[in-house]
Amino acid sequence: GYAGSLNAEEIDNAIPLRNGQEVVGFLLTEGGMRFNQSDQTALLNRLSRAGLIAALVAVGISTALALFLSYRLLVPVHALTQAAGRLAQGDLTQRVHAKGNDELAQLGQAFNHMAASLQQSEENRRAMTADIAHELRTPLAVIRSRAEVSRQRPRSDSEYREALTSIERETERLSGIVESLL
Repeated sequence: GYAGSLNAEEIDNAIPLRNGQEVVGFLLTEGGMRFNQSDQTALLNRLSRAGLIAALVAVGISTALALFLSYRLLVPVHALTQAAGRLAQGDLTQRVHAKGNDELAQLGQAFNHMAASLQQSEENRRAMTADIAHELRTPLAVIRSRAEVSRQRPRSDSEYREALTSIERETERLSGIVESLL
């Protein structure tokens, strides 16, 4: 092989290249640069230090990236949690900012839809309660006024019957209103 074209000094300074146990060639340094054991140790130490620094930088960058991404993920979750708490306490105007098409945005949109439905239901309940109160006030006012007028001075039997008949009609009207609510 190659041993015939190299002299003994070149072979001594060369690095043998092996395939298994067989020497298949030699690596020669050009320009007379030689590595002794201490040079190799120094080079390995520098390479180890550079590898350690690169690993630490990579861990630092990945940690910063993980913190940034977790912050971006947790901010909308925190906002949704806060809004849900305020909604549970009765503030039906709560909404969250929901942009994008990811799962968190869909959850935010669902929350906003739910909050709007709850708010509309509450507004409907209040309007219905006001309507019921209004419908009940008239018959109650008639009953009260008939009873008060009847007690102010003595009346004839027919006047009392007329007042009681009026009170009975208004009571039936109240019963009808209550039945229609059920």
